[in-house]
Amino acid sequence: MNECLFSKSQIREFEEYLFEHEIISNDKLKEKAAKSCEKFILKHFSSKKNVIIFVGKGINGEDGVLLSRLLLNSQNNYKITLFFIDKLSEKSYKNNHADLEVFDTCGQLDLSVFDIIIDCIFGIGLNRCIDKKLTELIIQINQSSLPIISIDMPSGLNADNGCVMGSAVKATHTLTFLGLKFGQFTFQGLEFSGKVSLFDFGLGHLLHKFCKSPSARLLLPKIINELIPYRQQHMYKNMNGHTLVIGGDTGMFGALILAARSALMIGSGLVTVLTRKKHASLVSLHQPELISYTFTKKRFSLLEQQIDTIVIGPGLGRNSWGTNVWNEVKKSKIKKVIDADALYFLSKENMTKEDCILTPHLMEASRLLNIPKIDIQHSPIESLKKLTKKYNAKVVLKGAGSLLADSKENIYCTGLSEPAMASAGFGDVLSGITGGLISQGMDADDALKLAVYLHVFISKKIVKESNKRVLLASDLLVELQRNIF
Repeated sequence: MNECLFSKSQIREFEEYLFEHEIISNDKLKEKAAKSCEKFILKHFSSKKNVIIFVGKGINGEDGVLLSRLLLNSQNNYKITLFFIDKLSEKSYKNNHADLEVFDTCGQLDLSVFDIIIDCIFGIGLNRCIDKKLTELIIQINQSSLPIISIDMPSGLNADNGCVMGSAVKATHTLTFLGLKFGQFTFQGLEFSGKVSLFDFGLGHLLHKFCKSPSARLLLPKIINELIPYRQQHMYKNMNGHTLVIGGDTGMFGALILAARSALMIGSGLVTVLTRKKHASLVSLHQPELISYTFTKKRFSLLEQQIDTIVIGPGLGRNSWGTNVWNEVKKSKIKKVIDADALYFLSKENMTKEDCILTPHLMEASRLLNIPKIDIQHSPIESLKKLTKKYNAKVVLKGAGSLLADSKENIYCTGLSEPAMASAGFGDVLSGITGGLISQGMDADDALKLAVYLHVFISKKIVKESNKRVLLASDLLVELQRNIF
């Protein structure tokens, strides 16, 4: 799969470039799109004879009409029904196909008689919320339990941010053209796009020349595999770095342990914990390989001479103890992974940090930028870039299809999600993994890519092998020690 993800404006501009330079005509492009869809259906759904195509009034609808003709003329004996959302398009098409069955309302439509649904209502150009009447139809489509193929983009899904615009078709397959769309691989797009297949018509190389800066890039296994640190035969613990994990206020000791164990199990040679006095003696009971001390200014100052990376935030709390710890640690020049409550303190200061990685989820990012959460959902790439500039940091925006920005403001997307991860502690594990990788000498950009990808990839692997509906963050720890690929 191509790793580049594009916005709808980038695709539209590329189409105009193709037409203006007579590389391909608009009609020929539509023909190629319809032909590609026909081949896909013949290959994967040859036994599904009774097909209904939902047709909108725009370019996507024209693709549906062309596809219907190809399927009717194929040797596979398809029965095709067109459902026109726009009555003018319906009337024009009926003049040439008088035997078409037509439905005037959703109530007349019995989807149980069909074998497959093809969604050609809206493509990538939709810029408004779906109205009530069309929402009723989309609900009916989604409840059908039939295979649903969306052409270019599931209708109702925003191509630029993965947000559902009121309602959206939940596709089992999306057949997309020219380039992959960013919105198909993040947020709700992962759930609504199903399996995405790209047809670039042999024009992909031109798209990459035309658009040298795609909206984002997918993190693919082949890229990630090359980042995993190689452990040489002669290595010993001090060659694999020293990670300091700080946090664990009253009632939140578990978050600290998760982060520290994650750093250890991803390969950090030494992991030291600084926490409250009452917790320091308990650390070895949870993981005997961990070193632990009570946080004091003197102890922290001594450790600064020994450590490679600081992970601060897991279980830090927002009370006086956490405040005092943050005020001391923030002055350090050591590379930092800033998470959880440390992000809260950072948001109150409006100050630039150097050599740090921020790991906010949506609400934390909202606080860091002082903007509503919904603004970040609607403009995730722009929000991520604002975070990197404001804090001079590398940032991961956690969520379905997590996004990250490196030191050069390149945007990467995991294109992965796992609903079983929706429980406490996973952010602590991610911060520990990230810090542990940096301590081993990894470039911080590469460490963040590897950490974010492994975090969700391993979770998906566990779910697949165990059939668990809900994961605990601690389920990941042993898997971190294994050869992943």
